[in-house]
Amino acid sequence: RGYRIELGEIEAKISQAENVTESAAVIRKNKADENEICAYFTADQALSPEDLRKTLSESLPEYMIPAHFIQMNQFPLTANGKIDKKALPEPQAEAVQKEYVAPKTEAEQKLADIWEGILGVKAGVTDNFFTIGGHSLKGM
Repeated sequence: RGYRIELGEIEAKISQAENVTESAAVIRKNKADENEICAYFTADQALSPEDLRKTLSESLPEYMIPAHFIQMNQFPLTANGKIDKKALPEPQAEAVQKEYVAPKTEAEQKLADIWEGILGVKAGVTDNFFTIGGHSLKGM
């Protein structure tokens, strides 16, 4: 996308979120072979990706907001006791989406078709373009 991504800064902001105990951020290729930021975290309780996304949007630019948030019970560790980022699971697109709500009007159907063509995922009327994998350049 042409921006410098600071994974350490993203990890620090996630770790500052309420109830988060540890975090890691990595760049992964999506199905369209584009880079996406994936955030992994452990927490004292279940946290929603929407809440974390909202918290991060208050202190990070849009291009540094992870496309995926994955809550872990514990992180895989290297022999040195550090987070083994290579062993982190691949994100699942279905985990990002809420319950699918089908388009009802012609306009809703047209917009859903456009989003599905751009993002490669099923888009419902309650989905958020950015939450299901969109970013500013895909919106153009």
